[in-house]
Amino acid sequence: MQALLRRGLTTLAALGVLAGCGAHARSAARYSGDVEGALVHPADIQELPALPPGYYELGQVDTRCTQVREREISRAWLSDVDCTEARLSSALKERAADVGGSLLVGKHCYSLKESSGVRVVCRAMVGRPQTQTPRPEFTYLDEVEPRASQAWSIRVQYTPESDQVRPPRTPQNVTEALNKPVSHVLLGSVVTGCETGCTEAGARAGLFAVAGRMGANSVTNAECARRQKGWVCTGQATGFEVDPELHPEAR
Repeated sequence: MQALLRRGLTTLAALGVLAGCGAHARSAARYSGDVEGALVHPADIQELPALPPGYYELGQVDTRCTQVREREISRAWLSDVDCTEARLSSALKERAADVGGSLLVGKHCYSLKESSGVRVVCRAMVGRPQTQTPRPEFTYLDEVEPRASQAWSIRVQYTPESDQVRPPRTPQNVTEALNKPVSHVLLGSVVTGCETGCTEAGARAGLFAVAGRMGANSVTNAECARRQKGWVCTGQATGFEVDPELHPEAR
């Protein structure tokens, strides 16, 4: 596994220079409007169809990604590999919380077919209560899960070991195993990492997002290491040799 991690470090070093990952984290969501003190965690941002009484419009926020459909992935952003409305919605909530909002109002998402692929866009108004609310007693260090926004700063390398195309899974449905289960086959190798703008947990979560996108059931031999101001993680995507979801007779 150390050899795989060293290859991952070499790969991400090359990708960082060629792709210009650079010293700055990419912004996941664009915001225009006023900025106030944070009131709630991103997870506590509520979504409403219209601005309710007692709230005012703080600003407008939008985010986007372009879906990557290739089986072999090189130099792609994790946000494009795992380009879903769920991730975009989380990025909107994170930005809204950062600027002092407590509501996403009138959120709508749509897709655009472009030469580079299908672009998914989500927009919303950011709402904030008119009354003076006491500052909350929390810090963003309290957040348990890595931020969805980190995906815009994480590069992905995926090398398939199988020609079989499997339906994608959500990252939550991809488990972790120390070694490849006997019932599984190797689907491919995954490398995720950033020069800056991500945490170890964020780069590690990227392994499961990529594996899920390729239809894997589990990630094995996952390992992460520091790289300058960022992180690099490596792992292997594995799946059932005979997938019960594709072959009911194997259940």
